[in-house]
Amino acid sequence: MKFGNFLPPQKELQTIFNEYNNILEELAQNFKFFYVDLPPQWPGDVEARWKFYADGIHPNDAGYDLMAEMLYDALGSTVVRPKQKN
Repeated sequence: MKFGNFLPPQKELQTIFNEYNNILEELAQNFKFFYVDLPPQWPGDVEARWKFYADGIHPNDAGYDLMAEMLYDALGSTVVRPKQKN
């Protein structure tokens, strides 16, 4: 039996995933945390997405690299850098 046979249909999974992300975003706002919404930044094309997944759900090394770049870009503006002396 394949691993995917244990999972609900893709549409149901996507609904659960979206609800989970909405809850995370709401919690971040309530507690005044910075929230980075990664899913919309992920490649939209199914073929392009697969090179970032280890098993169709979890990221592989390339996926984690992509997520790190997204987080770096989003959080870079929140870092206070001391002025350099010339």
